[in-house]
Amino acid sequence: MEGDRRLGLHLVGKLLVKKLVNRDVFIKLFSTIWRMIEGVEIESLTGNTFFFTFKSASDMQQVLYRGLWSFDKALLVLEKPIGKGEIQKMSINKVSFWVQIHNIPIIYMTAVIGQFLGSLIGDVIEFDEGKLGDCVGKFIWAKVVVDVEKPLRQILRVNVMGMEPSPQCF
Repeated sequence: MEGDRRLGLHLVGKLLVKKLVNRDVFIKLFSTIWRMIEGVEIESLTGNTFFFTFKSASDMQQVLYRGLWSFDKALLVLEKPIGKGEIQKMSINKVSFWVQIHNIPIIYMTAVIGQFLGSLIGDVIEFDEGKLGDCVGKFIWAKVVVDVEKPLRQILRVNVMGMEPSPQCF
């Protein structure tokens, strides 16, 4: 279907800042720094919300893959529009971050524990198990999706199988 294909080349983005940004500067800057092979058109909607039309799916995937993007210290949250809904009614509130999970006893440096600890932060979408499939090193990497409308925890203490959490936390 032509409509589905065209919809697949769009993103809606919202800057998480209360003051209005200079939209012309935003559009010019992102058109330049994204370095599209085939190009992108950026349209300013209401407030700090923008509509992105990509000329190719690979350009759009590159933007999503490379990024947490920000403008003037404000996070840009990007979301794919779905179906017949109105852009104004979209809840543009999910963003993915790579997080480091520290101070895990060596015996618990496993994919299962890493997945569990990552899920305490948000929805785990990717996980770095290392070259051998083990979580070795100083920390575990997990890519999690979080709701930006909810406060983030800076520290999370977890009691793992009867062991008290160390003064240094995960």
